[in-house]
Amino acid sequence: MAHKGKVNSVSGRKIRVDQIEPHLPYGIVGADVESENVNLQEGDEIEFKYNREKRRIFNVKILNREDAGPSQMMAKVEPIEYCAYIANVIEERGIDAIGANGQNWLHKNMAFAVHHAYAYKPDDVRDEWQKWILSSSTRSGIQEHRNSLGGENAGLYKAVARPEFHLDLLPKPSFAISFRFILAKPYISRDEESIYVIYNPVVKDSVFGLPMIRETAWKGHLRQTMREIQNRFPENGGKVTDETIIDRLFGPRDVDDLKDAMQGYLRFYPTFFDDVSLEVINPHSREKRAGDNPILIESVPAGRKGDFFLLYTPIVGLAPITENLSEDDKQKWQECNDAIMKAAMVDLQELVRAIQAMFLKYGFSAKATDGYGRAQNELEQVDSILMLQTNCRGIAPGFNWDDDCRFQTFDAFAQGVREMT
Repeated sequence: MAHKGKVNSVSGRKIRVDQIEPHLPYGIVGADVESENVNLQEGDEIEFKYNREKRRIFNVKILNREDAGPSQMMAKVEPIEYCAYIANVIEERGIDAIGANGQNWLHKNMAFAVHHAYAYKPDDVRDEWQKWILSSSTRSGIQEHRNSLGGENAGLYKAVARPEFHLDLLPKPSFAISFRFILAKPYISRDEESIYVIYNPVVKDSVFGLPMIRETAWKGHLRQTMREIQNRFPENGGKVTDETIIDRLFGPRDVDDLKDAMQGYLRFYPTFFDDVSLEVINPHSREKRAGDNPILIESVPAGRKGDFFLLYTPIVGLAPITENLSEDDKQKWQECNDAIMKAAMVDLQELVRAIQAMFLKYGFSAKATDGYGRAQNELEQVDSILMLQTNCRGIAPGFNWDDDCRFQTFDAFAQGVREMT
């Protein structure tokens, strides 16, 4: 396979080649080459082949100079790994060598992280990164990046960030909840990035690069909130006594026999944001009663908006009662359907009560007990989508599903559901 690259510099027998496409093995994009017979100049565009086992470049062709003869680069090759390559670029040209507009804010953020890992004075790099991440140009760059998500990623982003429920294809009674909330307190979480400027980056989506709340995080926080509001923590050792509703919605937590394992009725979706900021925590020493080692934590700042989506689908839906059934069978099926409908009405009411408590009281963020991860008591529609949809309006007879499913606050949402059920 032929590779292409550009000669960055020539110094005696040492040549640096970068911008290698396709990348060499392990994502290598640059290489230092030492050769005794060199016919290359800085800026030459070359094509070559690479022997992975012998680590040799051969069959080099100069593409931009017709008068140049073949260059015999047959000596050893020292590949530059991606991180070291980026660090070298920054060291030579400065941090501004990496763009910071639109999607490129991600590249510059990564460049800071790599430079911090390789820098002689990492604290200086961290200070510069802190100024950059808080600048208005960077924060607007993140918003531009979200707005520019299109092209080949448009369908994927829309499918993840704006789910379509297709309730008419699901078992009855299914329902979906969707609304836009506003952060009253910053949201913080812990990403799994192995290289970063600070130890506490906010979780970001690996495909789109946007700050996010994972669907698993929503599930965990909502389950914990539901246990709290249903008083499932009595004083006798804190053992939960009854989790019938919780197990039905989220799935049983501890199962001794796999036959008893069951998937819950709820489906969660991620939430994306378009801004980042920094929080400073300064733990105090017990001896000095003062803090001298402030900790930076990346966050989504208060005031930013996010979209929440939730789908409820029972494992066993309503059964059709046809005329060819016997009277006994009709009665049995009707009793079963009544039980399913009653459970759905209870689940809807408990869910909305838990959602209200999670957003306003208990939180949905790391360090929630310290006040992080709370929402304002305000709600907005997501792209004119009704906040509550269902494929079986019998769970709330007489309720105007078309006009009444627009709520201004979490309190109004909870009150409306209580009245409809």
